[in-house]
Amino acid sequence: MNRMSGAAAAVTDAVHAARDVLFSRGCAGCGAPDEVLCATCMRGLAQPVRFDLPATVCGVGMACGSYRGPLRRAVLAWKDHGDAECDGPFSDAMAALLHSEPLYGALAHVKAVGIVSAPSSWLSICTRGRSQLDPIADALAVQLRAWGVDARVHRALQVRRVRTKSVQTSSAQGRRERVAGHIRCRNSVRLPAGMPVIVIDDIVTSGATMRECIDVLRARGNTVLTGLALAHTPPRAPDRS
Repeated sequence: MNRMSGAAAAVTDAVHAARDVLFSRGCAGCGAPDEVLCATCMRGLAQPVRFDLPATVCGVGMACGSYRGPLRRAVLAWKDHGDAECDGPFSDAMAALLHSEPLYGALAHVKAVGIVSAPSSWLSICTRGRSQLDPIADALAVQLRAWGVDARVHRALQVRRVRTKSVQTSSAQGRRERVAGHIRCRNSVRLPAGMPVIVIDDIVTSGATMRECIDVLRARGNTVLTGLALAHTPPRAPDRS
């Protein structure tokens, strides 16, 4: 970690510590007192959603739930407002996806797996004080190693010169154009060629970012088993006007 990101993380930790002393926390999804995520909101993380990922071994990706209501509020609190206490329940929820077919069956045939997160921009990391997917990636690797799979986290991807946030891009075409050609492998990270990989992200809307990550990894010789996410944005209802 360099000096800038370390300082940002220290400031973020201090702010969170002061907040926790001054204010009792509530559930990140509904505000219920003295809860990180209450049992009701946790159920929103146990309603898997599948989405097409044809370039992967499984052919589909999986999200823990739909990006709406309490789950949407919880993800935003974690992602954009520094609620790092959600790392635990979010990690548990994504680890539960490892039991889902066809991924569980695919894992039975591999001895080693790389966990690769969709990259955030340098500005986003500095603003948040951390790369929010890192704890989840680490938790997935721990779970897989407990199953006898040599799982390692590889921070192998970076994003360059993307000037807008995903939420600022409304159309699927716009999301594809936003990331096309802007995600690439880090020269400093040696992801073994041919190693099967699982790509993770926080929110999948059109899937453009995840597919771009998959394309970049496949181009360098890695097989992608699937993509996992915390939440999948439901498709918009057709305009009947």
